[in-house]
Amino acid sequence: MHYGNCVNEFYVSLARENFRKRREVIANINTREDAQKYVDSVREKWQKIFSFPERTPLDAVTVKVNHFPGYKVENLYFYSRPGFPVTANLYLPEKFSGKLPALLFFCGHDRGGKATYQYRSACIGLALKGFAAMIIDPVEQGERRQYTRFKHPVLRSLCGNHNLMGRQLALNGEWLGSWRVWDGIRALDYLESRPEIDADRLIISGNSGGGTLTALTAACDPRPKAAIPCCYITTWKSNIENELPVDIEQIPPLAMHYGLEMADLLLSHPRHTLIIGQIDDVFDHRGTRESFADVEKINSLLGYDTRLFIGKYPHGYHKEDRMATYEFLTGLFADKVSGEEPDFELPPPESTLVCDNCISNIPNNRYIHEIAAENAKKIAAARPIRTKAELAPAVKEFFQLSDETPAYRVLRCICLTEEKIMSRFALETEKERIMAILYRMGEKDYYHFSHEHAAKVRLVVPHLDTLGEFRSREMPADEEVYAIDMRTIGALRPDGTDQPAYKDYYAPYQAEYHYASLGFLTGKTILGGKIKDIMAALQLLRSSGVERITLEAHGNGCIPAWFAALCAKNVEKLELHDRPGSFTEAGKPENRMTLGNIAPGILHLTDLF
Repeated sequence: MHYGNCVNEFYVSLARENFRKRREVIANINTREDAQKYVDSVREKWQKIFSFPERTPLDAVTVKVNHFPGYKVENLYFYSRPGFPVTANLYLPEKFSGKLPALLFFCGHDRGGKATYQYRSACIGLALKGFAAMIIDPVEQGERRQYTRFKHPVLRSLCGNHNLMGRQLALNGEWLGSWRVWDGIRALDYLESRPEIDADRLIISGNSGGGTLTALTAACDPRPKAAIPCCYITTWKSNIENELPVDIEQIPPLAMHYGLEMADLLLSHPRHTLIIGQIDDVFDHRGTRESFADVEKINSLLGYDTRLFIGKYPHGYHKEDRMATYEFLTGLFADKVSGEEPDFELPPPESTLVCDNCISNIPNNRYIHEIAAENAKKIAAARPIRTKAELAPAVKEFFQLSDETPAYRVLRCICLTEEKIMSRFALETEKERIMAILYRMGEKDYYHFSHEHAAKVRLVVPHLDTLGEFRSREMPADEEVYAIDMRTIGALRPDGTDQPAYKDYYAPYQAEYHYASLGFLTGKTILGGKIKDIMAALQLLRSSGVERITLEAHGNGCIPAWFAALCAKNVEKLELHDRPGSFTEAGKPENRMTLGNIAPGILHLTDLF
């Protein structure tokens, strides 16, 4: 068996089982009453996942208005929450009568944000067809860069930076998806406030990451009468099977724990829906078709039009996708159905700027990491002070830990040198699934646990890899030494996901991040799993007669080891080497703690060390 696949297949099994159970429910929906009951249950579950602040004044400011042939563009900003401005462009027909239907467009993961030519083209095309179209910069894109004052090399990646701020928010029990949806909800508030906009004909659309925000906003806000997500909708099952990492805002925490699938984002508030995908997209078109079938079934029972358009290109927002959008919207909200894109000359990107490409130029601007850090301080101040005896049961409940002795398999040994032999035991720390390898260091191979003559017993939790870190370790004279490769470490380190030339365990978009994000989605966090793996090894040793053990941990292994020592019954001594900083320190933008070493809301329970 190749143990590098174990972590992936564990999450694949969870995704498939969730998909199967949900499909059985959908298959039994046959009436309007059935459909409405399902919608109500889905909406109730989403309300447990999303959390929003109170509405505060938008304090919108129009900086300038640019006029072009047939349309005009207002460059503006508003505050979605105090000190958190959102830069935007509002496209309007130059001449119109009556109130306009209005589309809110969400950008994909492009550094240019609202200046990206495909998205501007869609907004111009809609304005020339008699629609208002508003496009906002996502946080960390366009003019809303969050880390420009930092020179750390980690802070160069767009998607990686989303995941860094997502990690910081997760420590507080918040989710970046909620923050980004709130920007969209407040943008809809702004559109409603405009006298030329028909508040009964609001629409949401977006591509890629903007397709995500379209679907997330659709799950939360009943006002839009139509939704058009492009190049996002598939199934979480497909993403997990295909080992596809996605941004942290694309991972609704506990969604699969509640039995939800991606299509349910579009079913929380049913409406007219056009789902756009691509035949060669990273978001698998097979899952797109499966989600469409679910949405179409429920929507048709409730009286809404649902359509699917699968383009012939790779991932992107191509002209044919925009034309499908025009045809769908003009069919719903205009006198004449028109799918053709009007001719126009695209203005220079500089025409989209609101604050000279630097959000710090906007009064009272605050960055997301500053707000999150303040919230972390408030959480720490309110957190009860617990003794070890009080904290241990709280930790066990938080991570759903037990003292079960795991089933194990005896594997063949590995010889590091002629004298240094590593016996191996595969631990089934998830039901019928190997998720950890326990090693025993010695001059011979062992096939069972026997410690009658041991003066001392030590369990080592490595930084990244037992075998690599044990090659230079001296053979002990008076103690028996074990070591454990937990899930995502050493022999259990996934070898799939993205395959860059240099694999970086700390990278905010490679394997460790990917499986940690799946832990958020399913409620089976990597950190909780690592603690479980260590406790299983400790319990196995305890069941073989070891009542007192030294637990030694290095680097990244210190965090799960600290929790395991807190909860296990036979840890006499804990030794931490090269330990990382606290969870509070992990909130700093330049900190490299992995997502796999935290759990959502952990700061409400405790900090480290």
